[in-house]
Amino acid sequence: GVRNVLQTKRDGRSHNWFQLNTYMDTYLEDPEFDRDYSNLFNELTWHPLPWLKMEVDSQVPLFKDDQDFIEVNSRLRFMPTNRTEVILGNRFLNDHPFFGDSNLLNLRWYTRINENWGFGMYHRYEMDDNTLELQQYSVHRDLGAWTAAVGAIARDNRGGDEYGLVFALTMKDLPRVRLPLSI
Repeated sequence: GVRNVLQTKRDGRSHNWFQLNTYMDTYLEDPEFDRDYSNLFNELTWHPLPWLKMEVDSQVPLFKDDQDFIEVNSRLRFMPTNRTEVILGNRFLNDHPFFGDSNLLNLRWYTRINENWGFGMYHRYEMDDNTLELQQYSVHRDLGAWTAAVGAIARDNRGGDEYGLVFALTMKDLPRVRLPLSI
């Protein structure tokens, strides 16, 4: 593989404003299929400004094989104000041997109302069959070292709708560690 990084200085520190990581694997023994080579992977990140970031992760086949598939995941993070964040994402999957084709659009919106309260929403829309799969609305409260969120969720499972309540508790120092509880 090859990794390229373009950097600049911001506030006296190095900042990666463009990254491209391109690679592929060769197999002695393929753990998934019977291939000699994996797809070609590209991981692109463009972060020109603190309030704008774009990421595109893709894998495409280079050699003709029955198990060939294409996957492209992209995200655009935009902060029009210091209190509002919008993330627009797309997940595209074509000809995967196990999963069905998909063209999934995600929209996440978060607005901080004041220092202690915020409002967020998340929508997931499948463009292949025009289904709004998921809607989630939540109110967030800053509790000091923790953030709590309470919300409602509606899901279309193509045959049965689900409705529920969501409670999330997040520790600020470890934002990836969550204690989800949903009913």
